[in-house]
Parts: sequence; C-alpha cells; structure tokens
Amino acid sequence: MDKLEYNKTIIKILKDSNIPKDEGLTILTCLYFKLEPKVLFEDGYYQNILMLLGPLYIFNRDTKTNEVKWLVPLFGDDDKGLEWVTEWMNLFKEVNPERRGSKKDVIDRFDRFFKQYPLFTKNEIFNATKYYLNGLRDPQYCKKSHKFIYDIEGSMLLDHLEVLQKSQEANNLFL
Repeated sequence: MDKLEYNKTIIKILKDSNIPKDEGLTILTCLYFKLEPKVLFEDGYYQNILMLLGPLYIFNRDTKTNEVKWLVPLFGDDDKGLEWVTEWMNLFKEVNPERRGSKKDVIDRFDRFFKQYPLFTKNEIFNATKYYLNGLRDPQYCKKSHKFIYDIEGSMLLDHLEVLQKSQEANNLFL
C-alpha cells in the first residue's frame, strides 16, 4: 500500500487559520475514516476544533445524511482539491477569455468568501455563476472571475446566490 500523505493545502489552511496542525489533522482523519472516538470529544476541546474547521471549506457535511463530502482532499496532491476552481474560472473564459482571472486571486477571495459565508456549496456557487454569465448581454462587460467573488462594491457572487436562494424558496412554497 502506498504511503498516505496529508494534502499540503490542508496543512496550509490549518496554519493560516491558527488551528494546531496535529489537532486539526486528527479531527479531519476521524471524519475521513468515519471514526467517532468519544474520548477525543469529552472535554469539548476537539469539538471546538471541529467547529473551527467547519467554515474553512475543506469539507461539507450533508445535514440529512450526515455524510462528509471532501472539497479539498485530505490526502494526496495539493492541486487536486482546487480542480473545481479551475473549472469555475473557465466558465468566465468561455464568455470572455480576458475575464478568466488569476487563480491565486480567485483562491484568496474564495478563502475570504467562505470564511464569511461557509454554508454555500460548490454546486450553489456554480449555479449562481452560470445564472450571472447567462444573463450578460455583452461579454465585454463580464467581471473578472476574482472580482465577481469580491471587489470594492461587494460580492456579485453573494448577490446571485441570494437571488437563486429566494427563487428556490419561492418555488418551494408552490410545491
């Protein structure tokens, strides 16, 4: 069996978030292997770490099934957890190649966005982005991908997520 190595992106996220590496990796490893060591959670310390990990967009937990979906792989290559970012940026490229943006800027702004709004999923992000891009009348007025996430005026991404969320809520009223 190959040696499992923790993803360097995960280690960087833990460091940038001031979460002790060993504690963070312990909790994430327990989640990954679906282990529930009661001893770790008795004093509340590890529960607090788990709560800190939640908004970092490393994983999503389905509230109905309690299944964990890894957005950044716990093990393996750095870039694998960020493949969706490239795919997302390419949506802008399809509309206007000059608006694809910088991957570093996109990742930095998504980090900020998900710290502030941790409940949005990758699927919702893609749907809101497609909603925005499909509504453009002229590709030259398309925002750059990183500026769509955040710019001086706020977050167009958040605006479009909220519009779609309200539209979904309205649809649910009539079901």
